[in-house]
Amino acid sequence: MTWELIIRSFAVLRKDPKLMLFPALSGMFGLALVALCFYSPWSDAVLNRPPNSSSIGVVGYGKLFLVYCVFNIAVVFCNCALAACVQIRFAGGVPTLADGWSRAATRIRPIALWGLLSATFGVLLRAIGNRLGFLGEVATWLIGFAWELVTYFMVPVLVIEELGVRGSIRRSSGLLRGSWGEQLVVNLSLGWIFVLFAIPGVVLGVLGHTASLGPVPAVLYFTLLIVVLTAVQGIFEVALYRYAVSGEPPEGYAAPMLNGAFSRR
Repeated sequence: MTWELIIRSFAVLRKDPKLMLFPALSGMFGLALVALCFYSPWSDAVLNRPPNSSSIGVVGYGKLFLVYCVFNIAVVFCNCALAACVQIRFAGGVPTLADGWSRAATRIRPIALWGLLSATFGVLLRAIGNRLGFLGEVATWLIGFAWELVTYFMVPVLVIEELGVRGSIRRSSGLLRGSWGEQLVVNLSLGWIFVLFAIPGVVLGVLGHTASLGPVPAVLYFTLLIVVLTAVQGIFEVALYRYAVSGEPPEGYAAPMLNGAFSRR
């Protein structure tokens, strides 16, 4: 059942491959920020780092945190634009990239607040885990896992419903109760798909090294793989969200297929 849901999500992406642009743009934005912070002529100024030094002071780490928040907001914004397009597709329309951007733009305030909150939460968990040793790592991993489940539907809720961040978290956690098992299985399945399709990437890396091309072919392959799987996961989230809300299967999904994802009451 889970594999059928994933295959259907791939089919939606095949019909609308431009949806891959959203995760691709967020990834490019992240790479640009990394280049600005660490590999540009302005990196010392950005990080408040003395010239020819690798040390970063408190102010530098503060700036890195702000950069991470900006990146996280950009990722959430692109994911929301993707979800908006998928919602239009499932409603029978033909979405354009402008449709996704414009809908996400109308929700920019809760999107920015959610991006800031999730980035701060993630950094705090990592800091606590590092301070408390092994048991702290285990505890923060469990908390982070529970947080990921509770907020699984945040992106479709943020962009489709007119709710703030607090209301969206409540809404997402409410929808969680019927679908958490399928969420977990699908995420694990996508992980195995990545591992399976990583094998050609490793082969490309070896061939690239043999042909004096270096890691370029493998990097391009893995970039495309991550973009595709990110888009597929976004499509699946919206499909599951629509069924959770309305009980009606989206276009391309059969009701018996989605019934396995929910213990509907």
